[in-house]
Amino acid sequence: MQLRFLKFAVKNIRDFGHFEIWLSPKKGREPYRVSLIQMPNGTGKTTTHKLLAWTISGHNLSEDEVRELRPTKFAASEGTFELLLAIDDRLYSIRLELDYDEAKAKYKTSRPEISRGGLESGHNLPPGVTKVITDQFARLFIFDGELAKQML
Repeated sequence: MQLRFLKFAVKNIRDFGHFEIWLSPKKGREPYRVSLIQMPNGTGKTTTHKLLAWTISGHNLSEDEVRELRPTKFAASEGTFELLLAIDDRLYSIRLELDYDEAKAKYKTSRPEISRGGLESGHNLPPGVTKVITDQFARLFIFDGELAKQML
């Protein structure tokens, strides 16, 4: 199985506002083998790592985890994190939807089996992927430099 992250997009999480990052030299091209996220302290590296790991593994966010993601510098009742990935050259999109007022999170998935690319409720990756990508695996796969510091 080949798993490649192509893009992620953030909207109304912490104080990010809205942005997207393509993990390839040009849109739609082969992604880099390794992508590094480097940002100044306090700008969201740890949050970005968590969101990537949670989204690929389908982590069930607690109410406290959802509340921690709510923006503090502007008003927002909802936020989203979306990950576009390819699994054996088949495109999938996983969207983590956050409801800050209810402190709830849910996943929606777009996958090749859905006609016209719509979203369906749930974290619906192929069974072979969900068996491998556990919370523990995702934390290592989405390597956080802070973890390296703790390990050393």
